[in-house]
Amino acid sequence: MKPDFVYNRYSRVIYDEMKTILDNKSGALYCMMRDQMGFGDNITENITGIDFTSDNITSTMCLLTCELLTGYYEAGISAAIALEFTNQFMVAHNQVLLDNKAERCEKSVNKKWDFRQAINVGDGFYAMARTSLFGLVDKISMTDTVLALNLLDEACIEMCEGQYLDLDCRNNFKVMESTYFRIAELKSGSIMGCSMGLGGLAANVGGDIAQILNMSGKRFGIAYQIVNDILAIESSKDDLMKTEFYLKDRHLFPCVLMLGNDRYTKEKKFRSLYSKPTLDPRDIAEIVETINYSDAIQISYNRAQSMIDAGLSILKDSHIPNDAIAGFTAEVVPLIMQRD
Repeated sequence: MKPDFVYNRYSRVIYDEMKTILDNKSGALYCMMRDQMGFGDNITENITGIDFTSDNITSTMCLLTCELLTGYYEAGISAAIALEFTNQFMVAHNQVLLDNKAERCEKSVNKKWDFRQAINVGDGFYAMARTSLFGLVDKISMTDTVLALNLLDEACIEMCEGQYLDLDCRNNFKVMESTYFRIAELKSGSIMGCSMGLGGLAANVGGDIAQILNMSGKRFGIAYQIVNDILAIESSKDDLMKTEFYLKDRHLFPCVLMLGNDRYTKEKKFRSLYSKPTLDPRDIAEIVETINYSDAIQISYNRAQSMIDAGLSILKDSHIPNDAIAGFTAEVVPLIMQRD
């Protein structure tokens, strides 16, 4: 199924629920929260503030997991909202880390109100995420609700660990694939695994199956990060400056492949270009051309597919019904690969 159809299946209910929660709050803090989410105080009825596409992969995966296991998604709404608020928590803090270097930060809380308020807004979103999870208590046992809270907290801790490793690797041009995978598992895999685990708990499948979904989702999350990296490079023809930001902000997986392969570095002098402290448009174009000339993109897609296969294998080795596994194959894989 086309990814847009899956996102659109849940977008309105997610949007309406988040807007209702924030509209019922008064005060400057919630004004800033609404502003970050694009709701504002004069928002129209259209979904203008949030792009319900890949930015909402975790809430979508949560509701989709719940639906594939039970036939309906409504039980997972509280968990999906918690994941959306968690995403906003990370957005607020990442904008501080970026220090307004990216164009998308121009209208950020960090830019409008300063970094102290951005941190405050991020922490507020995190607290609201945990509060939202308590909405599960009317649908599942208290034991499983506590497990849901633990899943979310563990994912947030792991994302912070991944952020630390990512920042520590900046300007390090000897990053190995194993390091990349560790960072991707912590930053993307942890929250993807959490989203599937929460979807399973909302579907009342119990803690054991939720942990299996969590493990599977971590593989899907790594694959999703690899594909995002590929797309950042493939979109360079439309926006070279955006590509420069991605190249210097973190190590994209095709670049990691090329940095670790003597064939690439010797024949194309990739490392000398990539390691320049400042990239001009010609450098960016040559880097991208070098990547596209090589087989790094195809190898990257192959690595992503291997991670997806590993995630599906975990599901197949469990007691999850075959029709649910078929649903994951048909609907989740296109979301992760971001292909129709």
